[in-house]
Amino acid sequence: MPGQRIRIPLVALLAGLLIAPTVTACTSDGDDSDGGPELTVTQLDRALWRADELGEAWTDRVTDDGTPAPPVLTDWCDGVQQRDVPGDAKVSQVRLLAKGTTGTDWLDQTALVYPDAEAAEAALAQMREQATACPASTAVPRQTLGPDSSIDAHTRTVAVSDVTVRDWHGFVSAIASEYTQADAARGDNRVFALNRGNAVLVILLGTLRAGSETRMNWTSVTGSLVEPILARADGEDPAPPSPTATG
Repeated sequence: MPGQRIRIPLVALLAGLLIAPTVTACTSDGDDSDGGPELTVTQLDRALWRADELGEAWTDRVTDDGTPAPPVLTDWCDGVQQRDVPGDAKVSQVRLLAKGTTGTDWLDQTALVYPDAEAAEAALAQMREQATACPASTAVPRQTLGPDSSIDAHTRTVAVSDVTVRDWHGFVSAIASEYTQADAARGDNRVFALNRGNAVLVILLGTLRAGSETRMNWTSVTGSLVEPILARADGEDPAPPSPTATG
């Protein structure tokens, strides 16, 4: 592990991540019969990747006491804080974490199934409105977390763009944290929100790495991670992806 400046941002960010409520494959009650909506929560739950499918580095993200909690969405503006699920949706959520010697990765997958397509489109529009309201660039001051830990001052940037994968349409919020110190950790997050019919899939992939090691080919990530989830939702059986190269 690199020096103190790397460890402190890493530990601080993970602290915010690990205390967040986690629901692993939590599905709401409801009738998923043939007379139900176009897409069902059971159908989409089967599309979400589990830790044992991605490799031994991956584990479920859990709260301190290990108990389930209501599903939440990762904030579009910083990739760490939480937002409530919009609208009246049935929900399945799988939240995963991978720790390595050179950094940490996390993967959140949330399937939201609404009563109809209109409700799903309204939820996506609300998410987009929240994302586009994020400041394009924010100077985050140094924060002291305790007698022996702090987060160095850094700049956080957010860029929102439209995205279409298969026949799912929506947007992606790209969140990056830049520290002035050459040896400091860099955070990189992508939060996808994609809609088809009465469903919305929200997929977060985040990484924290030393220096330039955090930079990822996000076009490749979309093809190797996001697209297989959608393929599984469509009833296909793609090979499991390798989301990142955690060392």
